[in-house]
Amino acid sequence: MSSALVKAQAAYLGEGKVIELVSYIASKRSGVLAGAVAVLVMALTLCPAGMRGLAAGTEWDMDGFVEAAYKNSDSYIKATKEYDGARLSRTFSVPILGTGLSVSGNWSFAAATSSASISLRLPLTSSISASLSYNPYDSKASFKASYSKDLSTAADIPYEGFFSWLVGNAGYSADAEYELKLAKLKLNEAAADAKNEARLLYINALKAIKSRQYAEKELEISQTELDIAKRKFELGLISGSELGSSELALLDAQLTLKKAQQSEKWAMADMGDLAGRDMAGAVLKDLPEFDRQLPDAWTLIDRALVTSSAVAKAEAELAKAGRDLLEAKLTLPTLQAGVQVAIPDAATTVSVGASWDISGAKYQQLVKAEIAVDDKQKAYDKAVKNIRDGITKALENLDIESAYMYKWKAQLTKAEEDYAKALSDYEDGKVLSVGLEAAKLSFAEARDSYMYHWNTLWEIWYSLSKYMI
Repeated sequence: MSSALVKAQAAYLGEGKVIELVSYIASKRSGVLAGAVAVLVMALTLCPAGMRGLAAGTEWDMDGFVEAAYKNSDSYIKATKEYDGARLSRTFSVPILGTGLSVSGNWSFAAATSSASISLRLPLTSSISASLSYNPYDSKASFKASYSKDLSTAADIPYEGFFSWLVGNAGYSADAEYELKLAKLKLNEAAADAKNEARLLYINALKAIKSRQYAEKELEISQTELDIAKRKFELGLISGSELGSSELALLDAQLTLKKAQQSEKWAMADMGDLAGRDMAGAVLKDLPEFDRQLPDAWTLIDRALVTSSAVAKAEAELAKAGRDLLEAKLTLPTLQAGVQVAIPDAATTVSVGASWDISGAKYQQLVKAEIAVDDKQKAYDKAVKNIRDGITKALENLDIESAYMYKWKAQLTKAEEDYAKALSDYEDGKVLSVGLEAAKLSFAEARDSYMYHWNTLWEIWYSLSKYMI
């Protein structure tokens, strides 16, 4: 047996069942209708359902298409730019990079009335800075070291980190680190969403291709049915209205095929838009029957909570609100100190100061901080609940849909068998075209139901795949 024939036999279930339907007819009858259907379907088996586009082209599988397409997603591109911006912001959040030089002065033709100042400011940490000022007109300069620290911010600093807090941070700022972490989470989410978008486009295109292939088969069968009906009418075996029904059935099959071709064209165009290339005529590898093991709900939830930017943001805002509340409850001063040395006479000035905020606004600040903590806690709980509920519901739907697939398969199989029998009986004159149309309608409904739930099942699965390790 050739490899091509082996591949053909492993084609999509729906097409495989039609082959069985034709074999059944051929074994029952050797008439014109059965023979035409057999030739048609066996020709189609040389290329599995879901793989042939409207024309031959590049072959794709889902993973290959996803990798080629997801980086072209607008949301992914935007998230990438935001991440690059966050990295740059973190780099420049180092205090030493805030060094600045300023020049100011007042110049006139009379030298005695001219003045100028050249200043260099050098931030060493978030609390300590140094500055150097020079006046070129009197050749004097001064050096100043300054220190400032709000002691209320020490409320939640652990003992082992107290000295570092006191001196101040010389590296990346905490805010910049957080923004970079959040941007990274958003980038990962955008990549996962873009990959899922690509998968859904792929699934939709497969569905469109399968629908178009079914429509082609049905058109051929409808044409053969009409030929038989014409011969029966010429022999006086059927009425003109029955012949008219066969003609309408052919017209309906032609319109159905046209609509299926249009759906396939736009499904491939949507894939091309995301991939940034022409997908017309591409050959798509089919998906197998769904036989995946359902993942553990809590494993997915734990993974989702770790990777969710919404949860990370809500958690950070809650922590900040807690610090703000703690600081609002304390009445500690802001400490300020400075040392200024004049050059060249070395005259030194030392200054130390502290300021307290003991106004009536302090109580208002405390109330607002308490409300903020409550609001941020609710926002965090809601973010966690949304993820837990979303994953739980998706898994429940996945379980139901996968269990129901047995029903849809059995229903499709029975409808195909009934349609095969109706075709044979119609050729024998045992049923009228009305009975044949009823069997055809039942088969079409069963096929559409199977396709819809096949599509839904894979969509749910891939919507959860971003949380699978």
